[in-house]
Parts: sequence; C-alpha cells; structure tokens
Amino acid sequence: MTSTIKDFLNILTIFLIVITIAYLFYEAISSKIKIETSFISKLLSTIFYILPFLDICIYFYKAMVRLYPSVLLKLLNFINPIIAFLHKFPYINTIIYIFIYILFIKTDSIIEVNKFVKFNALQSLLISMVISFCTIFLRFIPSTTSLYYIMFENIICVYFLFIILYCTFQTCRGKYTQIPIISDSARYHTDPDFDL
Repeated sequence: MTSTIKDFLNILTIFLIVITIAYLFYEAISSKIKIETSFISKLLSTIFYILPFLDICIYFYKAMVRLYPSVLLKLLNFINPIIAFLHKFPYINTIIYIFIYILFIKTDSIIEVNKFVKFNALQSLLISMVISFCTIFLRFIPSTTSLYYIMFENIICVYFLFIILYCTFQTCRGKYTQIPIISDSARYHTDPDFDL
C-alpha cells in the first residue's frame, strides 16, 4: 500500500475509535444524568463545530492571514497537518459529514443522542454547506486581486468565524443558537414540533 492510503486508513481508524469512545462515555454518563444539556452533550456538540472551522481555514486561508496574522501563525503549527491531510484527501469532509449524519442526526440513528446534540450536529453540517456554497460563488468572480473580491472574502471569513464562535459559546452554555435560516432548518429537521 502507498503511504497516502496508510495515512488515510490510520486517520479513519483513529476517527472511528474516538467516536466509539465518545459514544461509550456518553452512554455511561447519560444514563446517570437526565439533564438534556449535560456536560457530555455540550462537549460532543462543541466538537462538531471543529469541521466548519477547518472549512474556513481551508477555503479562506488568505483572508485569515490578512485579517489575523499573529493569531494564525500561532495556530498554524497545530492546524497545518490537518489542513494538509484534508488537501491530500479532498473528499474526506464529505465522508465525515455522512458518518455524522448517519451516526447522530437521522431519526433512527445508530447512536441515540438527545435533541441538543442532534441540533448542533446538523447545524454544523449546514454551516459547512453554506461555507462551501460561498466558496463556489467566489470562484466565479473574475478578478481575485480586486478590492471588492478581497473585501467580500474578508466579510465572509469574519462572518462565519463569528457564527462558529457564537455557536460554540452558546453550546458551552447549554443553549440553542438562533441563526436565522440555519437554526430553523436544523430545528425542523431535528423535530418539527421542537421549539427553541
């Protein structure tokens, strides 16, 4: 086997082990704690927002370097191997999203979680989809060196960074987020009778 296939299988194995351990830990704790937003639910819900953050780091790398050079240089040592891996396997995000949907979000999902975790998992997937649509839209703008392109790219980058920070902050507090279209879609898909 080539080294890239070995790397992919190693990462996939680690990902599945982490999901299994998180599920077993969640099962052990959730049977004892009946609060809907327990610490484990908050932690698991917060982990889902790493994926949209990585999408921003991949797609808006230039904008982040322009906006936050000192912060990004400190995080670069940690994030750079992950970004390099995601560039090497461009469809790994899609595979991860499908796993998250099958494991956590579906009505008859494999892992039985509460509405709070389902809501945040689906919302993180929807945010990632909107980020992807924005990057597809940016590819059709002809001049990547124009002032309007740079401004638009910076606005999108800052907007989604603040959305992810807001979602992470609200999740740590155990509260549901109120993003106009995305939260409504996540709420409706989680449970149509579900009220924030």
